[in-house]
Amino acid sequence: MPDYIDDISIMEDLDPEPEPSARSYTREFVLGALLLLAVVTWAGWQSWQQDVKQQSYHHAEEAVTKQDWGLAYDYFKAASGYKDATARAGQVQKLISERDSHYRAATTAMSDKRWVTALGELQAVRNIQAAYWDVASLYATAEAEVYSNTLKGAIALRAGAEPPGLYYRTAKGWVWLEGSDKSSQVLGATRDSVAYDVPGEHWQQGATPTPVPYNRQPPAGRPELEGRKLKVATLSGSGVTARDSTLDPAFYSYYQPAGDRLVAGRFNERAGSFMNAVRIGFTGWWLDYEQVEHGRTLSTTLTQGDPDETLLDISPENDRYLVADASGVSIRSSNIKVFLGTRGEDGQYTRWPIYSHVGQLGGGQISPDGRYVLLTTIAPVDGGASEAQSALLFDVDAATPPITLSTRTVPVETVGSFVAFDTWVKGIFLSEGENAGKLLLVERDLQQLVVSLHDPANPGTSTVLATLPGNKYLTYITEKPGSSELLLSGWDIEGGTPLNFEGTSRLLFIKLAPGEDPRINYLPTIDVGYLRSFGTYDGQLVYEQRTTSNQGFGMEVYAVPGSVAGNGQDIAPTQVYTATGLPILEGRGTGYSPQSPSWYPGEGAFAFTQGGSLFAREYDDSSEVKLESSVLQLIDPRTYLNINYFR
Repeated sequence: MPDYIDDISIMEDLDPEPEPSARSYTREFVLGALLLLAVVTWAGWQSWQQDVKQQSYHHAEEAVTKQDWGLAYDYFKAASGYKDATARAGQVQKLISERDSHYRAATTAMSDKRWVTALGELQAVRNIQAAYWDVASLYATAEAEVYSNTLKGAIALRAGAEPPGLYYRTAKGWVWLEGSDKSSQVLGATRDSVAYDVPGEHWQQGATPTPVPYNRQPPAGRPELEGRKLKVATLSGSGVTARDSTLDPAFYSYYQPAGDRLVAGRFNERAGSFMNAVRIGFTGWWLDYEQVEHGRTLSTTLTQGDPDETLLDISPENDRYLVADASGVSIRSSNIKVFLGTRGEDGQYTRWPIYSHVGQLGGGQISPDGRYVLLTTIAPVDGGASEAQSALLFDVDAATPPITLSTRTVPVETVGSFVAFDTWVKGIFLSEGENAGKLLLVERDLQQLVVSLHDPANPGTSTVLATLPGNKYLTYITEKPGSSELLLSGWDIEGGTPLNFEGTSRLLFIKLAPGEDPRINYLPTIDVGYLRSFGTYDGQLVYEQRTTSNQGFGMEVYAVPGSVAGNGQDIAPTQVYTATGLPILEGRGTGYSPQSPSWYPGEGAFAFTQGGSLFAREYDDSSEVKLESSVLQLIDPRTYLNINYFR
């Protein structure tokens, strides 16, 4: 080997490149993989979260559709951050709060038996969540109580029912009056009978009668009922039994049904006169009597519209009527014969005179059992400057001379050229409670008013129920069904007369109840008005005043809480219902039409129609609730007996 080879120098790299390491690449790979996994996991978790929120939002919307607000709130909370979930959770929470508030108010009202308030609150709950907890059963209970306490005994024209027509409200529900349609009217009623019209075979719907100015003269028939037929129905707590009548509803304008009997009257327009010898009665009426006996209809004409005859009273239940025949009629004095008519075994009526009188009659009436007659006679004294007014009681079955219960000499009051029809001695036979069959007598002068109770079977004794100081005038009375409670109405007159309200005249109510002192209420009056209905309901004194003008009539309903009623002070009543400018239609003696708003007083609240719907309202005007649509009118069968006149 050559020597130069040994001389070759060897250089050492002091900073050599590191040798590749397999372990270093593995660590970086793992770290990268972990990072990638984290990114993928986070993205997956984000996607999963998004899917969860989306699913929660979807479930929340499904719960909203089902009005399951608790579940909807939970799902919207779970979807917080997705779309408008947070805002909608807040909205749902507000609905839940409102629902719970209405529910609590409903249960509280139910425990207090304020059923109208409860039903309104439950309607609010159902609008939010129809199937919430036990709302369905609570609603059914409250609705049943409202209908029972507010509408039981009412008749309604229900155009939206099937079939449409008149319906009677029993304790269990509405019962259709057979044959009625949405044009039917109640023509006359008592608590247990109703006369109404139904379409005839060839009847066709005609034009609505044209509103006409108010006229005090009764109409001669009802021409708008041409082609209609007449039915009479017996009403009971469980249902209705209807029968056909042979009388033409277009010919008559007055009806008094009584089970299988019916009296219909038509006014003789030629008989109208202010020269009337009888102050309270039907003068110049054609009266027909109909009875169904063993399936046969028997008819009799009682009177034929004689201008000199005045029907004083009629008792279909006892087949008797009372009529006065006057001759030599003048504004001061007439020759009057009073006849009692009765139905014989042959079905025909005969009448015989029971009294003759020179002067006038304040009125006359037959007792509920048909045995007794009360006449108020008026005779001029002092050359016509004064009157001697007497209350005479007849026992017509015994055919004994009449007994004079009271006589008072009173000054003649006039308004312009007319004698004010102010009868100072008058009375009425009672029909309810322990006082049924007894006679309530009212006597007044300028210093006091005396109300006394008389037993016709023992007329020598009487009980004074109230003696009230001052100049007070009573006109009307209502009896609470099944009770001896009486509510009397009239005016407290200071400086005025019943036909000339001046000075400080006020509306007056007197409540007489067994074992209680008389309770008196003074209420403000309106300039021109009259009472159509009043009574005590649910602890409230409730009354309706009406005004009439050429533009129609107005209706105002007031309530006086029982807590203040009877304290002898002036009371500011709560006006709980009003309607104005209602039309008076030709041929309708009561001034009603099927389109007229109307109301019905119940024991728990009152019902009324407005805009074609039926509502119930608390007497204190605190709440109301809608019950039905397409109800055009409410009729109170008691109205025809509700206000009785002292006469």
